[in-house]
Amino acid sequence: MSFAYDLFQNGDSWLYRLDPRVKLLASICGSALLLSCRNFWLVLVALLLILAILLSAGISRATLGSTLRILVPVMVMIVLFTALFTPVEGTRLFQFWIVTCTTGSLLLGITLGLRIAALAYVILAWLYTTDQSALTRSLVALGLPHPWGLTLAIALRHIPLLAATFRQISDAQQARALELSRGSLLHKARAFIPITVAMIINSLRTAEALSRALVSRGFGAPIQRTIWRPLKMRAADWVWLAMILVSTVVGLIARYAFGFGIDNWFLFS
Repeated sequence: MSFAYDLFQNGDSWLYRLDPRVKLLASICGSALLLSCRNFWLVLVALLLILAILLSAGISRATLGSTLRILVPVMVMIVLFTALFTPVEGTRLFQFWIVTCTTGSLLLGITLGLRIAALAYVILAWLYTTDQSALTRSLVALGLPHPWGLTLAIALRHIPLLAATFRQISDAQQARALELSRGSLLHKARAFIPITVAMIINSLRTAEALSRALVSRGFGAPIQRTIWRPLKMRAADWVWLAMILVSTVVGLIARYAFGFGIDNWFLFS
């Protein structure tokens, strides 16, 4: 079965070796800083910095490019809707009825589009370099109940598998002359019925096999759990943790106390 939908990328670089809890904190702090900033230059620099970090960590350009191709339609839609329907001071580019596009609204739209890409890559930096087992163990170590962590791990594991199964079933049905792209909307909806039935049957079989596997491994038994590979913070992890916290505090103070990055174009309002 294809694992093309799995986010984790195999590797052994410095970002992979970082404790998953530190990477989770970095994703949260990076998202907070990006959401608090609306300056074009800062967002652009942040996006380029995130891409440079991912490349230095060994994430391939093909992986980053495939993610960007998914993000581009969303970014374009954000730019268009912001430029056309968000009034911002600036030179008027054109006006049609109640729709007015100015240089300020266009710049804001571009900034928001770039910010969406930066936010996506910040979260994906955590998911690309953290396997599902380490991700779940980090959340459980932070206080998430183990059944919830196991549920998350199962979801992260099987949602990509279900997506790959859907594609396989769809390709097999189309090889048997099933038309999915022609006809009316109702015809297309009916054409997906065989695929839906096959997906339901496959999901039920997977759920039964998974429940049997959990029961055979004693899940839910009233005993104290042991951990095979407990997470341990190294010296480098503590250094990165301190750097992330200090950078986040300094960035938020600069933003809300001194107005750094509040303007669309200039660093200070």
